[in-house]
Amino acid sequence: QIRASVSDKDLDMYEKWNQDYGSWDIIEKKKKRVLIGAASVGIHHAIFSPSGDKVVTMFKDNEIAVWSFETFYCLYKISIDVGIEAFPSDQESIDVDITLPISQSKFQLMQQPLCFSSDGTLLVIVSIVDSSLFVWKWNEQSLHQQIDIPLFKEANGFNTPIKQAKFIGNTKLIGIVSSIGLFIIVDAETGKLVYKMPKTVLFDFVEFSKDGKFLSGVPSEDPKTIKLMNLKDFIKKKLLNYLRNFGEFPEKYRILIWRFLLRLPENRQPFQSLCDKGLHPAFEKINRKYPIKSYQMIKTLERVLSCLGHWSPLFAECDYFPSFVFPFIYAWPILQTFFASHFSSDEWAVLMDHIISEDPSFIYYLTVAYIRYHRETFLNMKTIQEFNKFHEQSIPTNVKMLLKSAKKIQTSTPTEIDIPKDIIEPFKPIPRSPSAYPLFSNYPVKIVHFQKKVRDKIRREELDFLQRKKVLHELSQLHQDIETDERKWIDYDNKVSTMMDEFWDKLIKDENDHQEKVSKINALETEQRTKLLKNIQKVRQNLVHQSDAFLNKQKDWEFKLDTARASLRETKIVGHEELQKLIDEENEILK
Repeated sequence: QIRASVSDKDLDMYEKWNQDYGSWDIIEKKKKRVLIGAASVGIHHAIFSPSGDKVVTMFKDNEIAVWSFETFYCLYKISIDVGIEAFPSDQESIDVDITLPISQSKFQLMQQPLCFSSDGTLLVIVSIVDSSLFVWKWNEQSLHQQIDIPLFKEANGFNTPIKQAKFIGNTKLIGIVSSIGLFIIVDAETGKLVYKMPKTVLFDFVEFSKDGKFLSGVPSEDPKTIKLMNLKDFIKKKLLNYLRNFGEFPEKYRILIWRFLLRLPENRQPFQSLCDKGLHPAFEKINRKYPIKSYQMIKTLERVLSCLGHWSPLFAECDYFPSFVFPFIYAWPILQTFFASHFSSDEWAVLMDHIISEDPSFIYYLTVAYIRYHRETFLNMKTIQEFNKFHEQSIPTNVKMLLKSAKKIQTSTPTEIDIPKDIIEPFKPIPRSPSAYPLFSNYPVKIVHFQKKVRDKIRREELDFLQRKKVLHELSQLHQDIETDERKWIDYDNKVSTMMDEFWDKLIKDENDHQEKVSKINALETEQRTKLLKNIQKVRQNLVHQSDAFLNKQKDWEFKLDTARASLRETKIVGHEELQKLIDEENEILK
């Protein structure tokens, strides 16, 4: 028996029971590698990882190993009991025989015991012991949860083995077929049962379309045929049955259910293209109508409304459209349309459960039922002001009774006079597209375009008026600035004149003070000169007197000096004579 798995790298991998496992190059049609030793253990199933660089194998002894596709090194083993048992990178290569420990028989030898989610984050391993699934987090390499399936338990208490398990399209939902042909859908993330096929419809094998909308299966009662079914219809019937039984969807899953029933296309790239066009002119003043304190909330509302306005001119011309969009984006406020101002947030959510689940024409029956519900109140109104005030207040209304009345009107309305169904087409979801949203023109184009032209003209005139008003304001501001500058200049000129007057007064005063000081200095100088001359004259007189006295003393000194000199000469003469006499006497003695 041969089975194959293809990776995103254009490589084909095939396997044979009780023989070797090998990889092939699809383009060159050549075998590239062979897993030596696989024949001795026996490979039951092998698949590529989402990235294509790893191979996950389940052996016949129920061991699961993860290999590197480039080198065939065994990276780690997956064990539900103990988690991951890793191998060193230098071991378990293609040149080494593989010997894995044999564990208890835990995984059924089925056609596909392993399957990856489309985004590659989850790996599902099918168990045979208790008819359960093990959801493995591929990136975190850890067990996410074990999903038990009590529906597969037979009356005798034994579990019905799982025959097939596979992810549906790009969702996290798993389609499961039991060995007796029962088909169910389980959410891999939450472990909750999403859908159960009636026991009258049994399958031997199923396959899902890439988008997850259709199921093709081989019926158990007729294996030679293929049955094609729309999965969306099955799940929708299940949800509608739940809504009929309980009256509302679970609050925890309400948004998810709404997204499913509305069949949102998730066209992220086209939506981003509409966002890139910026704020639509029709919603530039939306923050004035909704004075929301949260900056993030008002920006989200502007972005959604602008995208819808750029997509179709109709949404930009509907005055009530922001009030319709508002409750789908933000926390509950009191609004003016779509029953929003007449119910609490919980009641309005229940109302929307039924509006979204029913035909689009149901809104008309709901409106008639609401008018009938408050018939007495409307009949007692006398003025238009009372009517308007009624819609501005939150009037107590029993939602269950209102819905019951609306559905009664819907079912009891004869087909020949069922106007809502005649004027409203059935709900058609926006198709999924990677490039752009489809053209929306299901509205009176001429009227809307005429209204758009009128609004554009009014908007241009308003912009022109605002521009002229701005220019007028700037001119008025300029005139005020000129007047202010003129007043400042006059004040400055007065200050300068005053300063110049003060300067000249001070300069003249300083000049007069200087002249007065000069006069005083001249007078003082004259006085000092006079005193100096007198002192000089007195000094001269003293010098003359002292000079005469000095001359007299000099003469007296000269006379005394002459007398002393004469006396000295006489003394020298006498001394010389006596010295000579002594010398002569000494000479006589010596002789």
